Amino acid sequence: MNDDRIQRVRDIQGACYIPSWSRTTLDAWGSAFQPSQFLREVSYAAGLGLNALRIWTNVWGYENDPTAYRQNLTFVFDEAHKRGIGIHLNLFDSGGGGPETAADGEIPSLADVRASVEGDEFLQSLLAGKILTKGMQVFGMPQLVSVPERDGSIAVWDVSPVFREPWFVASPGYAHLGQEYWDRWDAYVDDLVTNFRDHPGLLIIDVMNEPFIVARWGVDVDPVRRFYTHAYELVRQLAPDIPVTIGAENLEVFRQYEADLPSLMDAVSIHPLTFNKADFRKRIKAAKAFANETGGRPVIASEWGAFPGAHDTEQLDLYRSHFPILNESGVAWELTHLISGYGQAALTAILHPNGTMRPAARFVRDALAPW
Repeated sequence: MNDDRIQRVRDIQGACYIPSWSRTTLDAWGSAFQPSQFLREVSYAAGLGLNALRIWTNVWGYENDPTAYRQNLTFVFDEAHKRGIGIHLNLFDSGGGGPETAADGEIPSLADVRASVEGDEFLQSLLAGKILTKGMQVFGMPQLVSVPERDGSIAVWDVSPVFREPWFVASPGYAHLGQEYWDRWDAYVDDLVTNFRDHPGLLIIDVMNEPFIVARWGVDVDPVRRFYTHAYELVRQLAPDIPVTIGAENLEVFRQYEADLPSLMDAVSIHPLTFNKADFRKRIKAAKAFANETGGRPVIASEWGAFPGAHDTEQLDLYRSHFPILNESGVAWELTHLISGYGQAALTAILHPNGTMRPAARFVRDALAPW
């Protein structure tokens, strides 16, 4: 691997980015894409002093119109690069889904969705435009979205009475990891990786984000392991000069992912999402030690911040507490999230869509780009 490429990964000081207009990762770069709003949002990132955006692509959004999807992403890469912003590209994501539990047939109205979750306090509160967890806020009411090739309709951004992750449409989802689908997903990987592997703005590729998240519900993870191993080998073949990793919930899980692969990944990517300062320091220290033991690889805290949401004061306190640890350790990082909109990004973001900064955003700006 080229030393310059690895150094660019070491230097990442960025943010996870789900666009403000995107109700799920399915529609971020497809027909809902808003180029003028993207230009504002990438300029906000540059104004904060950030140098990278971690973005999610989605197989279902891509398949709606591959040409338009690719063209929109090219605009994203080009305009970000002009502003000194590199792209950390996530190809697959198991977040937000697993074996579908919704009933067969379309869900024609929000009233029917409410009826379908009767007795589930969490989902009923979500549908009412409220959220129960301390510190969360949801901007706007849920909307029904059509999710391709699912057993039944998945309403309110992939929510079902079992899988309570309302902000991601899984890509491709547990039910579509089997080898009978691989040719289809290989075409998606081939198109995007081939198109962007030589782009100067591409920093690193996440083959998959948190593949084992479905293990929360007791499913067999062997199909997941076979899938990410296959996808990893394909990305390596298509783009041997591009750093590759898998985003992991923690170091232990990262090591489990890596044990399945034919070679070491180029960066240790973990998600130290904790409000506890001592725990955060411990996680960063352990990741650095492991990276140094295995070839001196970069460490990326690729999701950190006030997850799953906090009021301004609590969010600012976390940034004041954790940022010096990142700075002292020298690890790369991507805060979660850049800008609010819907679901998860609304709960954790440091910016509002009109560019208004929460106190944590002002802290980041002053720490990275004081003027």
